[in-house]
Amino acid sequence: TEALPPEYYGLLVLLGVVLGFLGVFYNWFTLWVQSLYNRLTGLPTAGKILIPFLIAGVLGLVAPELLGTGHSLVDELTAGGMAVGTMAFLLAGRFLFSAVCFGSGAPGGIFFPLLILGAFIGGIFTCAGHALFGIDMMYLNNFVLLAMAGYFTAIVRAPLTGIILIFEMTGTVSQLFSLAVVSICAYIVATLMRSEPIY
Repeated sequence: TEALPPEYYGLLVLLGVVLGFLGVFYNWFTLWVQSLYNRLTGLPTAGKILIPFLIAGVLGLVAPELLGTGHSLVDELTAGGMAVGTMAFLLAGRFLFSAVCFGSGAPGGIFFPLLILGAFIGGIFTCAGHALFGIDMMYLNNFVLLAMAGYFTAIVRAPLTGIILIFEMTGTVSQLFSLAVVSICAYIVATLMRSEPIY
């Protein structure tokens, strides 16, 4: 609910650039995993879908937090009760599992997983910014929401959709300008790197 002070707007540009690069990497990695599945010519579609299904079974036993919607994890993150190491683990684990699932051709999509990944990127960025630039941790939720919109924009290449999506989630107009700054910067970086949108 707190609007970011103007002195933080340079960090918004930095966040947008970081999200642009990470979005391009997400698109490349997801399509690369998809190409690996396509090389399995002897394996039928049902067999390819079985791969993430079996991985999900293993994760359900050893790391169940990598499964499900991630809504409760974002609640925990925005409450300030998550360590940076935990955020990094969840980001990496969910990133890899999302690519494995989407690449297999299993129905489900990547829409909500993108937002969850963006939330963890925002959390890590805030903690790093706190250590390096003195970002007040009271703005953690701001950066989480901004990163969700920016990461979505870099991957899907739809900045207005990302901005409106987060606006609908928060119900506040105080973040619209900062959402625009982050989303447009992420969009420009991804476009300059000639990364095609994932869809």
